[in-house]
Amino acid sequence: GISLFAFAAFAVFAQDAGAPRMEAEGYASVDDIPETEITNLPFVISESGYYFLKTNLSLSAPGVDGIVVNADKVGIDCLGFSLLGPGEGSGHGIAQNPTNRYVMLANATLSGWCGEGKYAVHAAGGGNRIENVSAVGNSKGILCGDSSTIASCLVMSNTVQETGCGIAADTGSEVAGCEVADIAGRADSYGIRVDSNSAVRGCMVRNVTGGGSCYGILAGAVCRIENCEARSCRGGREPSAGIRAMGTSVFLENVASDNSHHGIWMAGISRAERNVLERNGAVGLHVDGPANRIEENVVVSNKWGI
Repeated sequence: GISLFAFAAFAVFAQDAGAPRMEAEGYASVDDIPETEITNLPFVISESGYYFLKTNLSLSAPGVDGIVVNADKVGIDCLGFSLLGPGEGSGHGIAQNPTNRYVMLANATLSGWCGEGKYAVHAAGGGNRIENVSAVGNSKGILCGDSSTIASCLVMSNTVQETGCGIAADTGSEVAGCEVADIAGRADSYGIRVDSNSAVRGCMVRNVTGGGSCYGILAGAVCRIENCEARSCRGGREPSAGIRAMGTSVFLENVASDNSHHGIWMAGISRAERNVLERNGAVGLHVDGPANRIEENVVVSNKWGI
């Protein structure tokens, strides 16, 4: 029968993303969901179901994606095994067709997906959940479409000639409990980036560098960033910040320290409460819009305070 992970995962999808459970369309019960072992790379998924690994898999061919998802409602449990790319010139490690939705990926390590501009996980469709995934030693880390969740992931040591990226998610998404470190791009760089109406919670970002602007955490409008840390994020030619969000956002109980420019960069109609902003190279709390609330923040040893 289907694994506990797959059953729980699809149940979570139904609750969190408004997606139908697997058995709701085309299956009499959860026991009828097809289970398929992924035995080689490249591998194309064209039917919904539960897919799993029993061993580490590697791909030597350049310019080819490791796993391609061309179906809705796909669960992939790597069960702790690795997907290893060919290094320079690779495709994406896992690529979801942007017209498909509801991919679940868990318990995977992806390394060696180093094609310029390629991601370890490029899940461009919406309503996805990526959990307990390590992306270490790639060009870029993890990307998801709208209404997605990225949880308990580790993204490290990713370097690219263009824009550096640790984790990115589209509108209405959540990034929670993730660690991002050692991200570098010759152009701009960011550790975690989310679009509007999203949340970043309980994440640690450190050592992000960019030749242009650089952000440990960058969020769109109407976002919530809480209990996060952004340390040692260093931009080049352009203004940068440990944490930045557009208007009507909330910054709650974060730490932004030792960043090259601002600690927190806040737009209008926003709220910053109980943050710690220290040893940043420009302004501890930089505010460039009206009608904000600023309360109980610790702002020390920056070039300027608030």
